Amino acid sequence: LDGVMLLSFGAEAAFAAAQERDQLLLQMGWMGSVGTAMLPTTEHALAEWDGTVVQRSQRKLDDLHVEIAMLEAEENKHAANFQLAAGDAADAPDLSFLSREAARVEIDGLPEGLVAEEACTSEWNCLLLPEGNTTMTASGRLVSEAIGTNIKTGTRISLLPSAVDGDFAAVTAAAAADGAAAVIFAARSDEQPRPFGYRHDQVPPGIPAAMVTAELADRLRAACAEGSVLTARVHIAAQVDAEEEEDADQGLVSAFVAADAVEDELHRRLKGLREEQQRCERSLRFARQMHTLLEQNEAHCPVCFHSGAEAEAFAVMPDCFHILCHSCLERQAGLEPSFLCPMCRVGVARLDVVVFRAPGTETPCDSPTEPEESKELLPRNTEVTPSALDTGSATWEVLPSKIQRLVLLLRELFDSGVEERVLVYTQWASHVSHLHELLSQHGIEALALVGELNETMDALRRFGRPGEPRVLLLSSQRHSSGINLQAARHLVVVHPYCTPTATCQESISRAQMLSFEAQAIGRVRRYPQKRPVHVYRFFAAGSVEEGLYIGR
Repeated sequence: LDGVMLLSFGAEAAFAAAQERDQLLLQMGWMGSVGTAMLPTTEHALAEWDGTVVQRSQRKLDDLHVEIAMLEAEENKHAANFQLAAGDAADAPDLSFLSREAARVEIDGLPEGLVAEEACTSEWNCLLLPEGNTTMTASGRLVSEAIGTNIKTGTRISLLPSAVDGDFAAVTAAAAADGAAAVIFAARSDEQPRPFGYRHDQVPPGIPAAMVTAELADRLRAACAEGSVLTARVHIAAQVDAEEEEDADQGLVSAFVAADAVEDELHRRLKGLREEQQRCERSLRFARQMHTLLEQNEAHCPVCFHSGAEAEAFAVMPDCFHILCHSCLERQAGLEPSFLCPMCRVGVARLDVVVFRAPGTETPCDSPTEPEESKELLPRNTEVTPSALDTGSATWEVLPSKIQRLVLLLRELFDSGVEERVLVYTQWASHVSHLHELLSQHGIEALALVGELNETMDALRRFGRPGEPRVLLLSSQRHSSGINLQAARHLVVVHPYCTPTATCQESISRAQMLSFEAQAIGRVRRYPQKRPVHVYRFFAAGSVEEGLYIGR
């Protein structure tokens, strides 16, 4: 069937259909039949280097850039959840639990009398509340360590500067060991008071702590420096009841565990993508060097050591850009859908390998013109042709006989009436595009169900309208069901449907072939169709196509 497809549509269209079939098999997970098409590999000129292998790798690199940028933005957003905004715990989603405990500092002994200020609390204050109570108070003489006050008797509360290294728990623990009943931290002059916590590997301090504004702290230090005796009270009050607090804490533990897992997964994915990005960039640099070697015929096959002057074509591996001569590629890959690059042992999909002709070798279009007598061997249609068609032109002569017969049939149907419309079915979308181009070259306007959804919907809307093309090209693999096209009453099946997973004639499902054809016929032979429906099946005489139709 692949051989008949090659003769019917030409090498380029046949190879495109084979690739389309392999992509379908990959989606189905049917790896055993991928890459088994017995078709010649399309060979490219070196001038197409950038538009084939390099473009594919560059597109992959661009996709990596986009994905990395998205993950970095997600990682930054995740990290922002653990940063405080303007010292307000409510603006920090993952530290908002700190706002559930309110802290208040009262200072007595200043010239203006009692001074009170709402302070920012520490993470461990909630752990110090007595069981069953929602408030606690620590009071004592205020001692400013910044001015060297050395009072070791009586209950005292230490006024300390903000921890330079951010380790408030260690500073508070040291103050507790020195006999302090509580700690009041002074915010820096360039920041607002903010909640603070302790690392998970630390033991929470045993005394409460809070942070006040730099302005209040400066006033307290000045009063202590003048010898004033100040009494400080630090009030801690829980804003939720015990049951709600327990539920909230349990939820926070789960949230922190989930957040840590997300952060680790983001880090692993970013690391893998950045490594892949570096490999891709190295490969593109190596590709430029390999292109230069191929242009100068200095590249050598690493298996047989043939140079460009000895090998007619070289196969370029995707991603790594190592090369093999064409014959070594066939030996290395065989009929397998994938194989290992002999140089770096990276897995290579046969579909992704690109073959380039060695410089100086003859291209297909440069080959000598076939002698006139060889053209006579091409099958010809002996029926009377419409007068409007020039069947003696060189373009007509090189057409495969099946395409010639299709063009003649369409002309005959058009000549039989202006209302006649035709559906033309071929199995693969690549053949739909190929037929669309061929028919256009021979003066037959047609609509094709290919491309994006809006393009296919536009073709369906136009088909059947006066003044629009009267031929609609469809893929039986994609469009054999679900469409009502009663405007047509002629249906052409260009070739029998072949089971995509088949590897030999015995594995072709004739029942599946007939089922697809019945579905295709059902597009036109349905209510409100009132005219007879004509079905034309094309097959190559004496080939496996004929055998499928007669059931052998």
